[in-house]
Amino acid sequence: MSISFLHPAYLALLTLLPVIWYFRRGKDRVLPVLRCLLVLCITLALMEPVIQSHSNAIHHVVIVDRSPSVSETNAREAVEQANQFLSHVEADDADVIVLGNSDASEFNNVPTAVIPTTSLTQAVMTALASVPYGKSGVITLFSDGYATDDHWEPVLAALEARNVTLNWIETDSAPAQPTIQTTPYPAFYPGQSPTLTINVLAESRDASTLSLRLTSQTGETIEASLGEATEDNLYSPVFELPASEEVFSTWQADLIDNNQIVDIRTIVLAAQSPIPVLMGTSNESDGEHLQSLLGKAFNVSAAPFPWTEPMDFSQYEAVVLNDASESALPVQLQNALIDAINSGTGLLYTGSEQAFSTNGLARSPLADLLPVNIDNTETKREPGISLAIIIDSSGSMQGQPIELAKQVARLAVRKLKPQDQVGIVEFYGTRQWAVPMQPVQDTETLERAIGRLQAQGGSELFPAIEEAYFGLKSSHNKYRHILLITDAAVEEQNYQKLLQYIASDQINISTVLVGDNATGEERMADLANWGRGRFYAVYNEFSMVELNFRRADKIPASAYKEGDFTVRDAASAAPFPSPVRDYTTAPLKPTAITEWTIDNSQDPLLASWQAGVGKVTALMTEPFGKGTESWAGMPEYGQKLGGIIGSLAALANRATLTTQRSFGQINVQFSAQADNIQPELQWKRSDETSWHDAPIRLRAPGLFTGKINVARDATVEVKVSTTLRTYYSALSPLSDLRPEFQFETQYAQRLQQVVTGSGGTRSLAETRQDASITGNAFIKTFALMPFALAMALVLYLSEIIYRRWPSRRNSRFPGNVV
Repeated sequence: MSISFLHPAYLALLTLLPVIWYFRRGKDRVLPVLRCLLVLCITLALMEPVIQSHSNAIHHVVIVDRSPSVSETNAREAVEQANQFLSHVEADDADVIVLGNSDASEFNNVPTAVIPTTSLTQAVMTALASVPYGKSGVITLFSDGYATDDHWEPVLAALEARNVTLNWIETDSAPAQPTIQTTPYPAFYPGQSPTLTINVLAESRDASTLSLRLTSQTGETIEASLGEATEDNLYSPVFELPASEEVFSTWQADLIDNNQIVDIRTIVLAAQSPIPVLMGTSNESDGEHLQSLLGKAFNVSAAPFPWTEPMDFSQYEAVVLNDASESALPVQLQNALIDAINSGTGLLYTGSEQAFSTNGLARSPLADLLPVNIDNTETKREPGISLAIIIDSSGSMQGQPIELAKQVARLAVRKLKPQDQVGIVEFYGTRQWAVPMQPVQDTETLERAIGRLQAQGGSELFPAIEEAYFGLKSSHNKYRHILLITDAAVEEQNYQKLLQYIASDQINISTVLVGDNATGEERMADLANWGRGRFYAVYNEFSMVELNFRRADKIPASAYKEGDFTVRDAASAAPFPSPVRDYTTAPLKPTAITEWTIDNSQDPLLASWQAGVGKVTALMTEPFGKGTESWAGMPEYGQKLGGIIGSLAALANRATLTTQRSFGQINVQFSAQADNIQPELQWKRSDETSWHDAPIRLRAPGLFTGKINVARDATVEVKVSTTLRTYYSALSPLSDLRPEFQFETQYAQRLQQVVTGSGGTRSLAETRQDASITGNAFIKTFALMPFALAMALVLYLSEIIYRRWPSRRNSRFPGNVV
C-alpha cells in the first residue's frame, strides 16, 4: 500500500499556519488550533491524496481453439492441457471460452462459453470482458495462431488498459488446405502490364497437382503451375497480366486440383492516374515523340525553350531537359527547379554535345545537381605522391623539439591519401627506417610509429638524406618528396651538391625547423632552396604550418564521340540490341551511379544520383535523334525510358492513398505534401456506374481520413481527386474477414506482438510451465479528497460554534451581565 498526491504543489499553503498562529488573539489557543486544522484539511484536499494497493486476486480465463485449422487430435490434446492447467486454479476464479463446437462437460465444472465464430480477436475481447474489475487477469490461449481477421490493435490497447496478461500456448495445426491467400501487386498505370503475385498455401505433397488459373471479365485466361515454394508450404507464382486502358480491372483466381476448383478468389486491380511529366526542349515535336514512347502511363507536357515566365514545378513529378542551355533556362527558373528537385521532383538531363559543354549549363547553378561534370574545358585531378619523412631524433631534440617534430610528421601523414606512399627515416648518429616505404592505408599504425621516436645519439643528417633518396628513387608516383624535420643542430657537410642532384631526379626536399633556434633558419632555408622545396619554421605548438605536397593536374573533362557503340546495362550486364550512334563523355561525380555504360570503356551513358529528396539522371545522348535513331524501332526502348522517368517520379511521392476494411466499413487515409489541398473522396461498387461522395476530413497537416460504410461482400472502388491528380484504390470482398488458412501466416506474428505487449509468454503445449499462472497485479485506488473536504467542513462548523458559544460571548463582554 502506498499514498500519492496528484497535486503536491498545494503543499505550499501550509506556510499560512505560522501566520495564523502568530496573529491569534489573547491566550485562547483553541480557536487558532481549529483554524490551523481547517487550513491543513483544505490543503490536503487540494493535493488530492490517493491510496494505492495491489490486489493479489487473480482471475484466469482459458481460451481453447477448436476451429477448423486445429485437427481433432490436436484439439483433444489442447482440452487435456487446458484441464491440467485449470487443476491449479480455483474454479470460482476461472472461465473457459471455446472457439468452435465443444461440449462444456469437457472442462472440470468450470464456467464455459462456446463461441461459434473462429475469430481469435473476438475471443480475447470476450475473455477480457469476463475478468472482474478489482482482480488481476490472466488469459491463456491454447491455439495454433491462425486467425480469421487482423484486428489486433484494439485488442492490445484493451489488454494494456486493463493490465491483463495474454499467454499463448501454441498447439499444432491441421495440414494446410490448398488456399489462395493474398495477391500483392505493385503500382501500375493504364497501358502497362501489371505484375501480379498470388500467394498459395498448400502442403508440398499437394503442390505438384495444383495450378492457378486467372480469368478476366472479358474471358481472357492465364494458367500456371505453383512452381517452387518460397517459404514453408507457401507458393508465390507470378503472372504478367496484359496491358489495359481501364483504371479498374477484375480477375477471378481459381486454384485447381486435378481439374477440380478447390478455392476461388476475386481480385480487383486499380491503375493509378498517369504521371505528370514536363519536357523542356527546343523542338515542339519532342513532347509528342516522348509521349508516344512512354505511353499512357505518363502525361507529358512540352514547354519549348526559352523559358521566360515563372513555372510551378510542384505539379510535375519528373522534368526532362533536352539540349538545355543557360540562355534557355534563366537563373531564377533554375533555382525554382532546384528547389523542386530538393523536395522530390525528378530530373532527366539529356542532349548531345551542347548539353555537356560550356555552351550548355556548365557554369550554371543546375550543373551542380547533375551526376556528371559537364564542363569540358578542364577538371582537376590529384595525382599520387610518395613522401619520405626524415625526423631528427638526436640528443639535441629532447623536450619540445621532438614533440613538435612528431606533430608535424602526423600532420604530414594525415594530408596523404590511401593511394599515396610514405616512409619515415630517423637519424641519431646512424640512420634507419622507422617505417619502410608503403601505401598509406593504416594511418593509426603510422602515427604510433611516430609516437615511439625518442631523442638520443648524434645528428648525422647526410646518410639519412641518402637513405630517403634511395627509398624514393624506385617510386612511380608523379610527385616524390622528402620532408626533413630537425632543430638544425646537424653536422656541417656539403649538402648543396647532394640536394641539387636529388632535385634533378624530380625529387623535392622541404625542410621544417622545430624549436627556438633562430640561427638555424638560414641553413634550413638553404637546404630547401637547393632541394627545390619549401622551408617552414615551427617555434611552438601555436605556429603549426599547413603542408601541401601535391599540385592538381588539368585534364579534359568531356568529349563528343561518333560511331557505333555497344551499350550495356550495368545492373544486368546485358548488351542493348542496337548500338548508340553518338554520345558525350563526361566524368562521373563521386557517389554517382552508372546505369548504362559504353562497352569496353569506362564511359557512362546513363548516370544517376540523389539530390536532396529527388533523383537526378543524366543521359549523355539525345533521347530521340541521331544518337538513338537505331533504338527507334526497339520495343524495349520505350519501356526502358519509362522505367527511368518512373524511378525519378517515384521519389516525388506527392500523395499516398491507403484503404483498409474494418468490419462493415472502409477506412480511407490520404496523405499529401502540398499545402492548402482540398481532396474529394468518392466510391462505388464495381457493379455501379455512378460515384458516391463521402466526407474526408483534415486530421493533421497533410493528413486526411474518411470512412465508407459498405458491406463486406461488396467489391469497392475508391478514388481521391485533387487539382493535380486522381488516386485510385480497389478492395476485394471479405478482405478483412476470411477463413483461417486464407490469412497469411504472418498474422501469427501479430499475435506474438500482442502477447509480448501485454507482458505474456509464448510456449509450446508440451513445454508449458505453471509460471504462466502468474499475471500482472491489479492496482486498487482509493481517493481521500472527499474525506479531507468533509473534515474541513466539520472543522469550519466547529470554529463557528466555538466562537458563538454563549458562555464564551459572556466572558468576552462581562458588562452585559445583569
